Amino acid sequence: MPEALFFFYQLDHPHQPRREPNIVLKNVTIGFVLFLVLPVKALCLGTADTRLVVEEFFNSYLAAFAARDAELVAEKYFLAPMYLKTGSEMVLLRSRESVIEHLSSVFTALSRQSYSRTEIVTKNICVLSNDSAIVSVVLRRYDSEGVVLLDSGASYSIVKLDGHWRFPMAAVHSPELVVSCGA
Repeated sequence: MPEALFFFYQLDHPHQPRREPNIVLKNVTIGFVLFLVLPVKALCLGTADTRLVVEEFFNSYLAAFAARDAELVAEKYFLAPMYLKTGSEMVLLRSRESVIEHLSSVFTALSRQSYSRTEIVTKNICVLSNDSAIVSVVLRRYDSEGVVLLDSGASYSIVKLDGHWRFPMAAVHSPELVVSCGA
């Protein structure tokens, strides 16, 4: 599986040929099947400094998500085009505008449920290199009365491109399938 996640980083790498989106989607789908079905252990190769930077980036994303700011989340965190796996659906968000539209629909659905906040129950940060990582979490969403709306897992590929950290891929999955770092 690390090859499938690394593949996302290679999309715009200057030394690699650009792949067509239909080929990428096929590889991504296969990657997600492996990613979500097999118990995955990712080898952590990066430095403690990179881990801290990735953690700060992820925490700032969570704050922007909690504020339900679709434009900020799309601009600062997501890298379009990006792949989003939710349930049995794989979505390719081709532009910043499509990311904003998707996030707006997510925030609208959360508002209808009286969404209040998200608690991160477990957070694993697996640094793959100085410019790539996987963050995998177990999250719990609450409504305004403190009732649990959702227990879920989510995993994010994070890469640093042109000096900025971004998510080129995210997957929502069962909490039992959270990725852990191992030796």
